[in-house]
Amino acid sequence: MASASNGTHLNGTNGHHDNDHPGLHYANDIGENDGGNAREYYGDNAADPNGDTNGDDTLEYYGTDPPDTNGVTNGDNLTDAVGRNGGRDSEVGEGPISPRSAGIESTHDSFEVPFPSPGRPIIASPMYLMRPPPAEIVNARLNELIARANRNTSATAGTTTAAGSSAQADVAGRRLRRIQELMFQVNEITVERDRNSEMLRRRQLHIDNLERQIDSLQGQNRTQRLEYMESVSRLNLERAALIRQVEQRTVDDTETRVKDYQEGVNDGMRAQGPPTERTVLIQQVEASRQEAERWRMAAMRAGGEAISTVWQGSVDEAVRRERERDAVIFTSWRTEINSLREARDNAEARAERAEQALRARQDEEAQKDEGAEDTEETDHAAGAS
Repeated sequence: MASASNGTHLNGTNGHHDNDHPGLHYANDIGENDGGNAREYYGDNAADPNGDTNGDDTLEYYGTDPPDTNGVTNGDNLTDAVGRNGGRDSEVGEGPISPRSAGIESTHDSFEVPFPSPGRPIIASPMYLMRPPPAEIVNARLNELIARANRNTSATAGTTTAAGSSAQADVAGRRLRRIQELMFQVNEITVERDRNSEMLRRRQLHIDNLERQIDSLQGQNRTQRLEYMESVSRLNLERAALIRQVEQRTVDDTETRVKDYQEGVNDGMRAQGPPTERTVLIQQVEASRQEAERWRMAAMRAGGEAISTVWQGSVDEAVRRERERDAVIFTSWRTEINSLREARDNAEARAERAEQALRARQDEEAQKDEGAEDTEETDHAAGAS
């Protein structure tokens, strides 16, 4: 018959009361108990009721494996399967497999495995977000676990029933297959996350380059606008000065000609006496020429003003067109930047949803495995009784 104790043992069948995890503890076929119950955390491991001590106080993954109470040592550094020393806590295919036994190193003390033992919930940990080890290490560790399961199955064939060995082998096979599937899924999620991260990094670099180009173009635009305004003002001043010089020179020339002509006319009139009809006509023609010159100068001034107005309008139109073109370019760049930022946010959201789905899938698989283990343990207990 199998005796079972749950949690911290008060009936003395375990031989120690350190920090046993709640779980089932079965006696050996010869009626001995080794004191191993579920997962033994750090504490003293006292002698069993028959005086034997298995010599470790932690998880029996990497410690010495002394002879069992029936005198058999299998050397696997794990708590032996049912029929050896009664422990059902850490055997491959029976109890939960720690990250260390699966080839995954973790520094988080509160995390054990995504497959908790009966009655123990999953503790959230950065382990879910940890990058998985290389595929070579994972495959080597899985092959080692498969070989160990086969060795344990062969070693326990003499002391356990054929049905129990087959059940343990089936459980071990299912557990290892689930580990392989989950590790493959973790690798896929990690590859996708790395690809999305690289894509986001490249897009962020592209956005930064565009922003730097925009800043540079804006600075160039401001500098060229100031230079253009200064050149326009300088040209306007030069044009006004030239117009004044031309007008003054024209007036001076006209006054000189009129004075010379008047002196000549007066000299002629004094010499010839009263002016003749020809002289009067010459004077009228000269007066008409002077009037035409005045009108020409007025037209030149008006034309200069018109030319200046038209030129200034053309300059303003060119500036307006340049500004519109720059505004269109800046608008397109801003639109592209916003689209890239939106794509980055969508990629981050997809990565987060993928990680949440993976965690939910792991929780669901853990619950299924927990139910399967409870059913198998119940069937085994019924068969043993």
